[in-house]
Amino acid sequence: MTDAERVTILRKAIDRADRILDWILEDERYPEDAQTTAMRARKTLDAAMDKTKTEPLAAAVHTVPSADKLPKVKLDIPAMMASGTLTEGKKR
Repeated sequence: MTDAERVTILRKAIDRADRILDWILEDERYPEDAQTTAMRARKTLDAAMDKTKTEPLAAAVHTVPSADKLPKVKLDIPAMMASGTLTEGKKR
């Protein structure tokens, strides 16, 4: 079974669980703590659905620029210390 098939199965299970949570949230006979728990579970399921969205592989892979492409920056340490940007840490 491929990862895509597993994600599809997971998304279907989340969708079924979300429909059951609808029953709990729409029925006012359930106590308030059960409805609060259902809302928390729904937020967790929504987060899982967001994380498993199908997106192109190129967009999902983050690339780190090589060191050759980074700009050369010279830090002026004394000026940064004078302005308060840098402070000397306490020695233990």
